[in-house]
Amino acid sequence: MTRKVLQVFLLLGLFGSCHKTQVALPATEGVATTDFKDDHIYVSAVTLLKSADGNVNFSFSTRYEKGISKIEVFKGSTKSNLCSFYEKAVSGESHSLKTYQAQYTNNGNEVNYYMIKYKTLDGGGSYSSLYTLKLK
Repeated sequence: MTRKVLQVFLLLGLFGSCHKTQVALPATEGVATTDFKDDHIYVSAVTLLKSADGNVNFSFSTRYEKGISKIEVFKGSTKSNLCSFYEKAVSGESHSLKTYQAQYTNNGNEVNYYMIKYKTLDGGGSYSSLYTLKLK
């Protein structure tokens, strides 16, 4: 019982610190070189933009979405500590290019790690590969 309570507190601590903010127009950019593709989604053009005031815009495109109900983006300063900071309900099917933007206030890190998670209409889902992006 004590172990489960501790796990709940740890999860709340990890996810409770995330927040969303709006940012100014971008000034510098970092681009991920690897696309992610499976039967349900094709993620490409993963880009990180930093504005002159230090805020950040993470964007990506999907070339197709098959049976998807939700897309969520995680970020963190380490590979093992990622926090959800963006989620969007989607229509399920798309066979054309769609672009998503997730905005946040820069935490001072030059390098951040990102992962895209999706949920399918039947309750399943999966994660993209881990993206390592450096602000320039």
